[in-house]
Amino acid sequence: MKAIHNSFGKIKDFKIGDLVWWTELKEVKKKNVGIIHGFKKELKGGRELLIAKVYCLEKHEYKDILVAILHKVEPEN
Repeated sequence: MKAIHNSFGKIKDFKIGDLVWWTELKEVKKKNVGIIHGFKKELKGGRELLIAKVYCLEKHEYKDILVAILHKVEPEN
């Protein structure tokens, strides 16, 4: 998928099916893990945000997560 340059967050490092992790403000020390299902743009506060639809593996539900806070799960070597 092509990068969206005018959005807060970029797709260039992610694709559908990637395993990713993120934290939430409530529990900063806890890593949530999920699989990217899709992308969308949303306008909030006068700014275009890039949102990933992620299937959360722990909660077994879809969540909309700001792409800027996602990290790829890297294989351990």
